[in-house]
Amino acid sequence: MELLQLSFFRVVARLEHMTRAAEELNLTQPSLSRAIARLEREVGVPLFDRQGRGLRLNGYGTAFLGHVERVFRELDDATAQLRDMGGLEQGSVSLAAGALHWLPEVLEPFLAAHPEVRFRLAQRSLPEMIRLVEDGEVDYCFLPGIPEGPRTRWRHLRTAPISLMVPSSHRLAGRASVRLGELAGEEMILGKPGDVLRETMDGYFRQAGIAPVVACEADEPAAVEDFVAAGLGVAFIPGLLKPTPRHALTAWVAITDPACELRLGIAWNETRYLSLAAQAFRDQVVSHFGAGLPDVDPGGRAAVVGGGANRARLQGENDRMHG
Repeated sequence: MELLQLSFFRVVARLEHMTRAAEELNLTQPSLSRAIARLEREVGVPLFDRQGRGLRLNGYGTAFLGHVERVFRELDDATAQLRDMGGLEQGSVSLAAGALHWLPEVLEPFLAAHPEVRFRLAQRSLPEMIRLVEDGEVDYCFLPGIPEGPRTRWRHLRTAPISLMVPSSHRLAGRASVRLGELAGEEMILGKPGDVLRETMDGYFRQAGIAPVVACEADEPAAVEDFVAAGLGVAFIPGLLKPTPRHALTAWVAITDPACELRLGIAWNETRYLSLAAQAFRDQVVSHFGAGLPDVDPGGRAAVVGGGANRARLQGENDRMHG
């Protein structure tokens, strides 16, 4: 059994499609099929149920995948530890967030001091980020709350008010504030289900007793503003992410009753090895936001985060967290 076989298995298990997996791995489909068949012979059981031309990971495969993922995490940790022996400059940091466009705010302080540190960034839904933290697949996720799990830690960074964005010709454009319940029946531009802001607003909609009318689903700020300016609907923008309006065709209105807010925090898995670069990044993030609250895990115990505003450089690329 070879690591290359196991890496092939991870991709096939994730995609559950031999042809797409072969394309991602730059292999021919027959050669990948032979590699998976050889692995199944070595472990003595089928790892997939064949359904016509499709595949589905079966119970054996699911159990085996858990062990394989742990093997690769151990190798990643070992590599990170060896790089740490060469100093902070050799490290890398993996991040996931619901939105990526605000991350330069916390990454730019790293640009000068450590040009060899690399970042891997991924945009993920809230459920996906919770899984990434619980499984220890990334160094950090930026989440609005504490993910469930005994191995996770979460630190509050900032709470931002959520404002309503409306077309400048909208009936509410001249208002200083609006009750959320007044938006019943309004067509809205919202993120996709699972999006951090969408999940937050869905909670507020339930609290206000209204059902959102979704005109379209979008989460890129410039596109959302253009859609609002065009009169497609109203949108909800956290102060943390509020862009500078590029034209006079939109207006901002405060939301009351309930006052809508988005929490931002940084989460990690305490069993994952964190490189010197990753630890320095967390220190910098906490320092940047001026977060003075103690760390809390799901059991309510306080944890400690070291100080110091060490800096590293963003060199990385958007990529998948696995594969």
